[in-house]
Amino acid sequence: MGFAAFLVVMIHSQLPTFYGILGTLECSVDLFLLLGGFTCAGSFRKSLLDTSKSTGENIKLFYKKRFYRILPAYFILFSVYYVWLYIIHGNGDWAGFFKTFTFYGHFVDSSHMILWYVPAVLLAYLLLPFYMLLCEKNRLFLWLPLLIIFILIGLCVLHLMKQIPFYMFFVRLPIFLIGINLYICKDNLMKINPVLLVLATVVFSLLSVFLDIPFYFNLRRICFIPLTFCVIYFFDKLKFGNKLWHWLGAFTLEIYMINDLLMRDIFPMIAGHLEATTATIFSYILYFPIGIGLAYLYHKFLNAVVYK
Repeated sequence: MGFAAFLVVMIHSQLPTFYGILGTLECSVDLFLLLGGFTCAGSFRKSLLDTSKSTGENIKLFYKKRFYRILPAYFILFSVYYVWLYIIHGNGDWAGFFKTFTFYGHFVDSSHMILWYVPAVLLAYLLLPFYMLLCEKNRLFLWLPLLIIFILIGLCVLHLMKQIPFYMFFVRLPIFLIGINLYICKDNLMKINPVLLVLATVVFSLLSVFLDIPFYFNLRRICFIPLTFCVIYFFDKLKFGNKLWHWLGAFTLEIYMINDLLMRDIFPMIAGHLEATTATIFSYILYFPIGIGLAYLYHKFLNAVVYK
């Protein structure tokens, strides 16, 4: 999770993509979702072992825990961010604020996609208990991610993808469900052949670069699935920088939210007052300590004031 957060910062820092090759680092979101699906499935399974509560009570407890971790952090940060925009820079788009703040703009017309990851994760958490219970009753439902992938491919080919409400969530739903599947089947998984994994990753990563065009852009998410497995496989084998990743992994949500807002509005405003070379240096170098530092401070604030 910490390594995925680092990749998010790298992507947001606007580093050169080298003809789209580094664009594959966008798989950082897929890493979040795969690992999140796996770990949350384990958390929900453990809650079901508490026989003193009914299944419905365990589902409510799961929701309460997950939503309480995300919603306060989102509402506080986005409110402060928008007040800052309005007071200092005169951005009076209050309709846009409420569309994003209430997730209306994400789910209904996809017009305001700021911090889209937050409602996407919440929706994924809503689906998780029911998907797991379905898979427990009939393992045939484990094939649902593959079915969704085929549907997404068809929608992209027919140029209908963007007509789906909150399509950015649905193109990433398969990787989240695959994470849940991995937990459900963890005791019966076959060993991965690293050579075949690397080969599949190279082929699909090159395909994702080729698909970096408007009509087929969302198909790239499907191509990132082998790359996501490859990153996790070799990260586990190499075990480099564990202390750093462990530290970053404690506040990945704050890193995502802070860095998204920094690059969306705040950094362009700052860069507009800087000489081109200085702005480039700020983007490539200073953005990392500033973005991660602010996220850490916000994490400490939440722990001291909200989650105590």
